[in-house]
Amino acid sequence: DLLDAQFTALNGGALGWEASSPDRHGIQARIFHLDPITGKRPPGTLERLVLPDDIEVGIGLDEGTRADSDTEPLVVKLTVTAPTRQAAIVRMKAALEHTRVEGISTNLEVLQRLFGHPDLWSEGGKVSTLRDLVNTS
Repeated sequence: DLLDAQFTALNGGALGWEASSPDRHGIQARIFHLDPITGKRPPGTLERLVLPDDIEVGIGLDEGTRADSDTEPLVVKLTVTAPTRQAAIVRMKAALEHTRVEGISTNLEVLQRLFGHPDLWSEGGKVSTLRDLVNTS
């Protein structure tokens, strides 16, 4: 059970299996119906959704859907994998650049700026980077 393993590891216990080195890296970005400045979800209709076709996508809202504060906030989630962390970042950056959402407010622009930010490339990237990007929108 994953939860038991997490508690065991947090308490310094052995997990019962050897650590392995990853041979793939994955990144997921979630685009939400959300005004990143206000944190609110102003009403609108998802008029157009253009997605890259070379990655895994999970659609939350379809074109033509009327979105407001009572509807599902997830518009789409994009998932990429690559042999290295840097290659996964490059793939996600390209995927976000090719993604278009029209008719409703989303966090897409913030994600595009995040994946172009040098802090993301650093192994010790700062959590404050995302907050700073939202505050400069």
